[in-house]
Amino acid sequence: MQIMKDTTPEEKSSVFEPLLLTSEQAAKALGISVRYLYTLRQNGDIFGIKLGGGKWMYSVEMLRAFALVPPAQ
Repeated sequence: MQIMKDTTPEEKSSVFEPLLLTSEQAAKALGISVRYLYTLRQNGDIFGIKLGGGKWMYSVEMLRAFALVPPAQ
């Protein structure tokens, strides 16, 4: 017989957060266009991972860090 542990409301509502986002998802998360995201990547401001088939993916942690960087003066 297996005893089930009661789960908290937080545990019930938590969803698995992806580690990588597509270009569309990353742009939406940053509030910018996909085209501008590509420009940022080409300039080296944001880093992406190119998967098979030419699909670019972006780390959630990297996007968070980018969003918190103060603008250059």
